[in-house]
Amino acid sequence: HNDHTAAGSGSMDPSSVTRPPPKLIYRDGKPVRANLLWQPTKWISTPGNGILVPIPGEIFQAGLKQADFEAMLKELEEIRRQQESGCSQCAAASMCFVCAGTFVLLPCAYYFQRMRTKQRVVKYDQDLRRWQEEMNLRYLQAQGCYVKSQSCARRVGVGDHSRREIEHWIAIALTPEESQRLASEPHVFGQVLDLSCCYGVKEEDMCMHP
Repeated sequence: HNDHTAAGSGSMDPSSVTRPPPKLIYRDGKPVRANLLWQPTKWISTPGNGILVPIPGEIFQAGLKQADFEAMLKELEEIRRQQESGCSQCAAASMCFVCAGTFVLLPCAYYFQRMRTKQRVVKYDQDLRRWQEEMNLRYLQAQGCYVKSQSCARRVGVGDHSRREIEHWIAIALTPEESQRLASEPHVFGQVLDLSCCYGVKEEDMCMHP
């Protein structure tokens, strides 16, 4: 049933995925992939690298060097730190409303806010893609490993009480075979929207759901 379809479980329609994969994926009794739930910078964010789960020791037993992994997380932390938070965007939009002093300029304020949001999303996407490319080249490729950001969006609830839930994770393949499998997978799963018509982005073009 679609409600129980997880990413990373083989060839499937990405839109049918409704939840993240397990923290560790095993093949033939050996761990081949880690999926670490992750929180991008947003309205209220925890400090640090954003990893929300304990790091499984199995990934180091599988061959990933702990020193390399810690260096990767340090750079991921820096990327999160550099991103503009939702709070600063909100403050900028509020100032625009206050300074306008008239309803005539409300559409302009809306456009200003939407464009700022799009610029933030695109910058975050570029920075996160660059981090993945550099980490794969600098640390992981020689070890037969591979890192990729992924996310899943779904609607929960019904009617006026429905809402969109998004979960993000950092996937790390631990074998050459699993690295090829992960590289061929999309970044985004589940509900994928095209918001380009209202100064937004096409989520299918992103390396994670905004």
